[in-house]
Amino acid sequence: MSIWLLLLGMALIFTGSLVLAVNGPPRALRRSEPEGPTTTGMPEADARFLLRWIDQYAWIGVVLVVFGCALGLLTLLAGTPTVAAAGQPSVALIYAGLHGLLLVFLSLWVLRYKVRSGTRGAATAERMSRVQGNFLEYVPMALILLWLVELGGAPATVVHALGLTLFAARLLHAWGLGSTAAANYPRMIGALLTFLVLAMLGVTALYLSLIAFA
Repeated sequence: MSIWLLLLGMALIFTGSLVLAVNGPPRALRRSEPEGPTTTGMPEADARFLLRWIDQYAWIGVVLVVFGCALGLLTLLAGTPTVAAAGQPSVALIYAGLHGLLLVFLSLWVLRYKVRSGTRGAATAERMSRVQGNFLEYVPMALILLWLVELGGAPATVVHALGLTLFAARLLHAWGLGSTAAANYPRMIGALLTFLVLAMLGVTALYLSLIAFA
């Protein structure tokens, strides 16, 4: 049980750290006032509400980090966590985990631009929303196929190669589309690599199914 509490603590630290990275620390903990959300032209009551909401969100990030650190420390002090064998290890789990963490990062980054940038950052917020949406369109199917081809007997090296290529493709696509709306090489390469991985997974799945019934 202790390993799951340790993992929960790590997840809390990861999420809280991202919240603080994209939102900034609470105003009470800041030495100087960094650039905040654009409230120019907003009614005073709306501006105060927005700033208070952002500050509460920042405190949530602090609580997550502190609680995660405390949970992890208590778990380690209670003894070395161990995990029982759970059958055949899955290489696809590694890439499912990596892409899950990447989705959390992208989602919080979208929130940053939607809330903190105001009307001046509307175009950037729209691009980041497209990055997140594009991720959700392609990655789930790719991960399902990756897991299935591994179950079907694909070598671990092939699963690693396809999983790493997919992860690199999504990073490139997020960087390219998140940076500018204009056509650029990171965005193009990321999209093409995603299509290539999906095509390779589809062909591999069909091949493995054919030899299984042969």
